Amino acid sequence: MKKKKIILSVIFLGIFSAGLLLLLPGTQSKETKSNVRGFLESRLNYVPKSNSSVDKYISELQYQVKDNPGNTSLYNKLGAAYLQKARETSDPSYYSKAEEYLHDATELDENNFEAIYQLGTLALARHNFEKAIELGYRAKELNPYNSAIRGVIFDGLIETGKYDEAEKVLQEMVDLKPDLNAYSRISYYRELKGDISGAIIAMRTAIKCGGPNAENTAWCRVQLGNLYLNSGKRDSAESEFQAAIVEFPMFYHALTSLGRLQL
Repeated sequence: MKKKKIILSVIFLGIFSAGLLLLLPGTQSKETKSNVRGFLESRLNYVPKSNSSVDKYISELQYQVKDNPGNTSLYNKLGAAYLQKARETSDPSYYSKAEEYLHDATELDENNFEAIYQLGTLALARHNFEKAIELGYRAKELNPYNSAIRGVIFDGLIETGKYDEAEKVLQEMVDLKPDLNAYSRISYYRELKGDISGAIIAMRTAIKCGGPNAENTAWCRVQLGNLYLNSGKRDSAESEFQAAIVEFPMFYHALTSLGRLQL
């Protein structure tokens, strides 16, 4: 998820809903002190390009699809796996593969919630925000108690400037499942409203929750590092960027951010 950073007024903080605020603990996660520069220099030949198993997962699913061409779940998983691969590599060519499998899934079942949800995620990645909102609400009708789909809707609403509607969707999301996806979006929303300290607390909570892929947590660490950097806390920022590389070796977002620190 890449997002433009827009710092607005702190006035909104006073009307931020109580339920959202109460779900955020005040505890702070310990900062990782790993020396990633030394890690990279001394063990460069032994660091894989990724510590994700997504490539192996994709290969296994492709074999399964050949044996079970009518299994919609396999198409859903392949589409989602290619979207994750695109996130990990920043290579948009994987979007086409994801789209191919997800469309195959919807051809087999036009009311396939998972495929529609993933297509909404794909629309976000391609900056087709209105389409993402449309797909998000369609998926929500199919599965009204799913938290993740509200993340797609929220992202689309934010990017199209519909902040009031986005706040309501975000509150629903965190009420249903207060996880990394929800807290990272709380952090971003608070940042947009000028509450940087609140954004830092929320992103720390997202990291504590963890994600299904190492890249997810590493991405949150980079965002936390950026919040520290924008607050003038360079040492804390560097610590988070380094921790992100330990979490997900050679993570390009973290390497880029570490490079910025040297300028």
